[in-house]
Amino acid sequence: TSRHTCAQVIAKIARIEFPAGEWNELIPGLLSNVTKEGSPPTLVQASLQSLGYFCEEIDSDDVQQSSVNEILTAIVDGMKPAKSPEIVHAACTAMLNALEFVHTNFGNKPERDHIMNAICAASTHAEQKVRVVAYECIGQVANLYYEHLGDYMQALFTMTFKTVREDH
Repeated sequence: TSRHTCAQVIAKIARIEFPAGEWNELIPGLLSNVTKEGSPPTLVQASLQSLGYFCEEIDSDDVQQSSVNEILTAIVDGMKPAKSPEIVHAACTAMLNALEFVHTNFGNKPERDHIMNAICAASTHAEQKVRVVAYECIGQVANLYYEHLGDYMQALFTMTFKTVREDH
């Protein structure tokens, strides 16, 4: 769709503008699109896609931690179970793209717990496409942050075993 393409264009432009200290209103604007009550679902979905592509394109060293926190806030908000499957899927995909980007957040236990809770909740979503991306997130977390997974191993084992046994 054109929204998907626009999300990619936004990230490409941001790759040029952000390191130069420009387009500082982008992240707050996308965060508002995602978290503002009454935002049209298509706007929320496109904004989440933009955030995900942004995380793929930009070197995290070029982004202030406060902006990284805003990105993470928007993504986790989009992953809430009450959101539509399309929004949760877009948020999970953005999370997958953001996992390397949020390394500082992942080093902080309360923030890591929040991220892991959102991912684990998405792994039990009714929509299979959401569950698939959530498990891709878990795989990427294991790849990037294995040293932090001790607290979650039993839950991940139980959840994964249940999915292998029951998912179609």
